[in-house]
Amino acid sequence: MASQAIRRQSTICALLEGFLNMMADQGAGESEMFQALRTDAINACNEAVELLRAEPNGRLSDRDIERIKRAIDRFHTLCFPGGQFAAEEPLSMLICLIVDQLAFMRKGRKQEAFEKLLQETENLMVCFDPTCEYSAPDGYRAAVVFEALEI
Repeated sequence: MASQAIRRQSTICALLEGFLNMMADQGAGESEMFQALRTDAINACNEAVELLRAEPNGRLSDRDIERIKRAIDRFHTLCFPGGQFAAEEPLSMLICLIVDQLAFMRKGRKQEAFEKLLQETENLMVCFDPTCEYSAPDGYRAAVVFEALEI
């Protein structure tokens, strides 16, 4: 079984990748800028996940994966009860979750990978909201919900 930190960090990568795929399916994929940013963000996710797997106790077991799937479903239900949201809302939440995890990381390759993930997520935020004002209430709500999940 992977450590809680690894499970949480893997969940953040899964949330971002899932959100980007959903946005592409809902029409954002028609934008060349979004497609380029999406590719960069997914590459950053893949890099982070590879580093997580290389950590001691970093491999996710089938049980870990099931916990993460349940956590993602619960996160979605609690954060978006009506299922409706603007792109900026989940991106704001993901920025907060990434920053929260960065606070616990030591300097090294994993921290660099998550800093890159943060940068790519911020780039996506600018794509959807050129004024790019971070929404603290969304981020705080996400952090509270995420902390309560049994990941």
